[in-house]
Amino acid sequence: MYYMKLLAILSFGLVSLALISMPARAQDISGVTIGVTSPAVRFSPGNWSGDNGRGGDIYRQSWVPGAWVKFYWSTTSTTPSASLLITNANQNNAISYFVDGKFTDNIQAPTTGSVVIAGLSGSGPHELDVYLKTSEQAARWNNGSSWRVAGLLLDSGATPSIAPKLRPWVLEIGDSITEGVAADNGSSSNLADYSFLTGQALNQAGYD
Repeated sequence: MYYMKLLAILSFGLVSLALISMPARAQDISGVTIGVTSPAVRFSPGNWSGDNGRGGDIYRQSWVPGAWVKFYWSTTSTTPSASLLITNANQNNAISYFVDGKFTDNIQAPTTGSVVIAGLSGSGPHELDVYLKTSEQAARWNNGSSWRVAGLLLDSGATPSIAPKLRPWVLEIGDSITEGVAADNGSSSNLADYSFLTGQALNQAGYD
């Protein structure tokens, strides 16, 4: 009889512990991640490579100023969040981005970790367009100056969307002027360069 009571007490204690721990586990949500192979992401054609040639499922990398990546999703959260995931990148790269049309300029990309996306608000559909603004002019041919995108971490209420299909596209080839060296009142920025402005005009005309 004593053995039966002891088992009952132990069982009740385990159930109580389980019930106590359940709310904590329910709140421990890391969010939703859009990986580099997701149909919710699109990379600018012609200037990205990956962890396996042009592909792979870990990251995409580019040292080309003006290279872009776009993410598409929706969320039920009224306080959405998004963080761009970076892995093993060069330390001297800067990015700029548009989130739902709102512009944030000149963010120093970390070598690893994440960039918290500012300006995101409200539930519903969202779009993030990220551009490589500048990259270090060193060891480019062996990707020594690349920044590496591993994905986008979203709030737990998010659902990845389907990115629009790639349209006919244009690849601009040039030199340091095309890249944007000293284009922004003496500072380097592809987004202040004629190549970026031409690309935006072509985008409005139906080209990627």
